[in-house]
This record gives sequence, structure tokens and C-alpha cells, in this order.
Amino acid sequence: MSESIFSSISPADLSLPARFDRFRQTQREALDWFQSSDSAVMAAQLPTGSGKTLFAAAAAALTGGKATYLVATKALQAQVLRDFEVSGMRDIRGRANYECNSYKNCDDGFDNDCSRAQTDACPYTRAVTAAQLSPLPETNYAYWLYSQGVRNKAFEGTQLLICDEAHNIESQLSGFASVKLYAKELKKLDCPYDGGSSLDSSGVVNEESDEWKRWAIDSAAVYASKGDIDNLSDDDKDLLDRLRRITRMHANWVWQFDDRGHVTFEPIRLSGFTQRLFAGVPRVLLMSASLSEFTLKLLLPPDLAYEYRAWPPVFPQDHAPVYHIPTVKLNWKSTDEDYRKVIDAADRIIDDRRDRKTIVHSVSYARTKRAIQHSRHADRFIWNEDSASLGRCLERFRTAGPGAVLVTPSVEEGFDFAGTQCEVQIVLKFPFPNETQRVVKERCAQIPGYRLHYAAQKIVQMRGRPIRSYYDRAEMFVLDNAVKQLSGPEGRSYLPSGFRIFTVASVPKAPPKIDPATIREES
Repeated sequence: MSESIFSSISPADLSLPARFDRFRQTQREALDWFQSSDSAVMAAQLPTGSGKTLFAAAAAALTGGKATYLVATKALQAQVLRDFEVSGMRDIRGRANYECNSYKNCDDGFDNDCSRAQTDACPYTRAVTAAQLSPLPETNYAYWLYSQGVRNKAFEGTQLLICDEAHNIESQLSGFASVKLYAKELKKLDCPYDGGSSLDSSGVVNEESDEWKRWAIDSAAVYASKGDIDNLSDDDKDLLDRLRRITRMHANWVWQFDDRGHVTFEPIRLSGFTQRLFAGVPRVLLMSASLSEFTLKLLLPPDLAYEYRAWPPVFPQDHAPVYHIPTVKLNWKSTDEDYRKVIDAADRIIDDRRDRKTIVHSVSYARTKRAIQHSRHADRFIWNEDSASLGRCLERFRTAGPGAVLVTPSVEEGFDFAGTQCEVQIVLKFPFPNETQRVVKERCAQIPGYRLHYAAQKIVQMRGRPIRSYYDRAEMFVLDNAVKQLSGPEGRSYLPSGFRIFTVASVPKAPPKIDPATIREES
């Protein structure tokens, strides 16, 4: 293999931050691959520790034109900006994220015709202008999709679209494409359906169950009969748009009521919405540590060509071993006795590793409560009962000393716990998708392999949370016997190359604890 040109080119040569003194081996290979390809869509599975953010920023610099960087979580959005703001990256988010001097925020000000809106006195307008002038604006998927991508002047002229956390595109597109009608709107429109009368609480929108479409057509006609649609209020225009979208639905769509009386319509297959994400940008780069060709087949239209490459692990696999300790196979029928067996196994792990910090991935808030109910270590648990309380729990956990145990379903991906912040992870429940959601149930039924693919991606993402550099060490224990499905040929096909799960009869001897003196910051 010929030597990479990037062996003699440094990040600084591409005007990237000086703290990155060189490109790593995987980054050099990935840049060679990117630069030599003429494919419009490129997909890279880059393992934890490969430095995919620096690779993407360098790819953007090599493109020579404007590149837009997309992320799925606010945590990663802030992290990427910290790393590359010095190189001209600028961050842009929805109006509600900017404080307004006259109103609660710029979204509230816009709705109330704030006199500062669309002037330099408006913080949101200033952010849009800064992104417009930046060679590398950064935003989240939702803002990019709802602001219509390159139609937003912040992203005009984008030549490369970088999609980080690309394994999350499915959920991002599903959230964007979905249509929600609120209970008060259903009441306003005299909707006869409430999830317990003429229709069941969920179903598929098809020829056998098209009551919703007929109702939406009739309801939209009510607005049309009002005369000049342009004179409708913004809220009524928005409702009319959602009704019209329902009239165009077909068997790819499902609907479901929630416990508050709202109904949501979601698409089962999402490849038809991917072009909206790509927005006509000449080149697209998809990246993730768990991006597989299965994911690409779910996301991309069958006739769309792409180039895919997966890289081997960067760090030795024994730095982050994954163990299965047999207990029981958990499912919706599992009893308290089943959970006691699982929690007892978790307690034995915690007993042997009191000198280090542990994260227990509960997979759901209900299982967090089961862990608290049955564990001998419940008085040591730091846990969140909802997303709103996660920030406070993370602050407590990060500042806590050895022996702290974080129990949560909320840090499976998008959060880093390097060094001594976490040296043990315990997964109580194999993370199959939640089939109480009708759209997920239909995906599992209609797409062969979907359930196992979904769970495999979650396991891979969990494993990477504490392993951010060569010096990190973290064991992961999966206690649900359903994980054995990843041991067969089909299960292994959903995992990155080299990813192994070892079944052990008892808790292995704890490896040496990380010495903080050996931890070094790596680019």
C-alpha cells in the first residue's frame, strides 16, 4: 500500500485547530478514501477513538467549498463546536434557543412580530448571518430539516453535507416526517375517533382502514369553505397542512393515540424522505461508529448509489471487553423473580468493583425503578426519573468519587465518560426496540432483521461511552440472556468487525484500575 499523502500533511496545514498535531492512521486512510472517490454519497463506519470529527473537518477543508455539519444531540453539538470554533465553525439552532430582550426567546418574539426580528439586533438573526459566512456551519438534524436545508440562507452554497451519528438518521427522519394532531384540535374538528370508540388506539393507514383519510378530507374542506386560506391564522394554516398530509397517506403509515388523547401518524419505511435530508447537496458524508450496510439499506432509496467502508477497531479489544453473565431472558412477561435474578447478578459485579465508578444501563425508567426496588446497593444509586433531571444526575455522577453508580436509560449514546469517570458498565435488558409503539412494531414485522439490528447498534454505542482514548479501560456486562442472539452468524453480521461478546459463568476478576496519572489527552 502506498504511503498516504496525509502522512506529510498536518491538520494545521488545512487551517484546523493547532491542538491536533497530526492525523492518526485511520484518519489518513479515511481521507485518502474520501479524496479518491467521486461518489456523491459516502458512508463510513469509524470506530470509537478513530477521530471521526477531525476526519470530517479535514474532508470539509479538502472540499474547498462550504460544508455543513449535522449532529443529533445537543451534547455533541456543543462538543464539536468547542473543538472547531477556532477554525471558523459557527453554530445555528432554532429560534427558541436564543434569548430575546423583549420576549421570552426569539421564537416568541417572531410570533409576536418583534421589531428586532431579522435585524442585527436579533441574536437569532446574528447567528444565521454568522453561519452564512462560515465555511463550516454546524446544526442539528431537526433544524436542518425543518428550515429546508440549503433554502435557509445559513446553509446556502453547501457543497458537502456531513451527517454525524448517522445511525440516528432513522429516528431524525421519523420525527420530521410524522404528523401529530392534538386532543384539543381533534375536539375542535369534532373528530369521532378517540382511540377507544370507532377505531382502536392504533393501526395502519390503508384501504381497509382509511377512516382517517376520509375524515381529514372532510375536515380540510371545512377550512377551504372559509374562503381566503391566506387569511387564516398561522395555527389554522399549520393544522390545514397536517390534515392535507394525512389525506396523502398510504400503507406505509401508521397511527397511534397516546395517553393524553393526541394522535400521531408515522411512516414505517423512511427511504422516501432521505432526499429531503440530502437537500440536493452535491456530496454527502455519513459517519457513525455503528453504521452498517443494513442501516444504509433502511435509509437510502434502492436506486441511490453509495460507497461504504468500515474500519477495524482502533483500540485493543481487551481494553473494553464485553461479557454476558447468564441470568434469564427478559421480555414483557418477565416477573419480579426474573428481575431479582438480573439485579442480583448486577449487585455481584458492583460488589467486586467498589473502587471504580459504574453505569447501569436500565434501558427504561420502569427498569430503573425495579433496580432501585431490588438492589442491595440502591442507597448508592444516582438515577433520573425523566429527561429533565438527567443533567443534575450527570453532574452528581461526574463529580462523585469511586463507588458511585449511575442507573439510567438516558446515556446509551451521545455522552462520554472517559478515564475514571466510568470503568464498569452493566446492561440489565438487551435493548430490543419498544414494540408498544405501533411504528416500531410494524418495522419489526415488515423488515427482516430489524429488531436484532436495532439492539446490536445500541450495544455498540453503549460500549463506546467510556472508551475515548488508548488509555481508557472499561468492562461491559450484559445480563439479559437475549444477548446470545448476537453470537450466531446473523447476529454477528450486525456488529462491527472484531466485536465479540464472551459468555462467562461468574464475574471475572477485576482488571487493574485506571491510574489517573497515565491518562493523557489525545486528539
